[in-house]
Amino acid sequence: MRKKAVFLCLLILGFLFVLSSCFAETSGIKGVKQEAEKEFKELESPVQTAGSFKQSSSVSEEKVILKGCGYGKTPRNAKISALKSLSEQIISQIKVQEKLSKKKEGRKITRRYFSSSEIVSKSLLKGVKFVNYGKEPAGYKVCAYFTEKSFKDTVSYLMNCLKVDFKKLNRQQLKDALKKANFLLNIAFLSPKESKEISNFALKKIEEINTYLNYGCLIVNVIPETAKIIINQKEYSSGEPIYLPPETTYMVRIKAPGYEEVIKNVYLGKGEKRSLTVELVKKVKANFTVYVSANKPFLINEAKDILTSAGFKVSSLPLASNAFYIKLVDNKVKVGEYTKHILTIYVTAYRGKEEFRTLRGRMKGFFTTPSTEEIVIKKKASRLLKVVLKRLLNKIDLNEFQGDTKIDYREIF
Repeated sequence: MRKKAVFLCLLILGFLFVLSSCFAETSGIKGVKQEAEKEFKELESPVQTAGSFKQSSSVSEEKVILKGCGYGKTPRNAKISALKSLSEQIISQIKVQEKLSKKKEGRKITRRYFSSSEIVSKSLLKGVKFVNYGKEPAGYKVCAYFTEKSFKDTVSYLMNCLKVDFKKLNRQQLKDALKKANFLLNIAFLSPKESKEISNFALKKIEEINTYLNYGCLIVNVIPETAKIIINQKEYSSGEPIYLPPETTYMVRIKAPGYEEVIKNVYLGKGEKRSLTVELVKKVKANFTVYVSANKPFLINEAKDILTSAGFKVSSLPLASNAFYIKLVDNKVKVGEYTKHILTIYVTAYRGKEEFRTLRGRMKGFFTTPSTEEIVIKKKASRLLKVVLKRLLNKIDLNEFQGDTKIDYREIF
């Protein structure tokens, strides 16, 4: 009885295994069929029979550049096989062309433009003619003909696809465009008369696409908008996308008439996009004395340097006709072992006893530890002060700002 039970169990397991294998095979066949349907939707020409082919002049009167034949259990399968054969013919021709190109010195077409993997010609070849030669012992036979007209249709299709503004494409669209440009370059040799023109077009597009695909992109927004951005002795405008070879640090000069020049060093990685906003400081020709005070003494020296470079005479005594007062506010919250800080700086320009103009600047939150708090706050507050004070100077009319009566600012601050 035990032997019979074991045998019965093994029989059931075997049946289930065969059933699952059949199901897997059916699923696999279904997937292949779906893929075939997709390929057929991409193909333009219907399959002609051998008889209609003999009567038709559509292929016979054209010069056949390449021919690929295939067999299959059905005409559709044979058509896929023929197209694959045609694709392989193109690949083999390209490999031969690649070897020849290596021997020619100074040739623009180099190995990197040729793909060693299978070309996606199944969907890129246009105007291919298919002829069904009927059923043979090996199965249905279909041949695919790539004619001069097919070549022209394919080249026209690819060129039209590449006549776009690459700046507006995303990375995936750029990759698809690059495939088309490479394929166009690869088939250019099929027409010796047009080879040079097609190759130059494709090479130009490949270079352009790679610029947008791999280069770093820098956008510098400047106030005023009339400012010029200079990188490697080439001028750019404010807000203009600047594409540069990646993995390099660039010296960016920003200048405009009547404003102080700014120089920044910017690193761009591969495919990296960076955006900068810069507000230039007016070249102030101040010839009067101002006094500077702050609720945090370490900010006074920073402010003095900025004002001196703008042409002001900074007094160490509180007696002056004009003054700048700087107030630093630190909104901090304890978060476990760390402290979160949000810094705000108010800079007020005084004309005599009156507040002439106030400007505020706020920095994004950051964290410190007890040991780093003082150093980090000084560093970030100084950076924030530079931005706020320079912006304030841009907005001040010196003729209106200059006072005529000295006062003791110790009475105000």
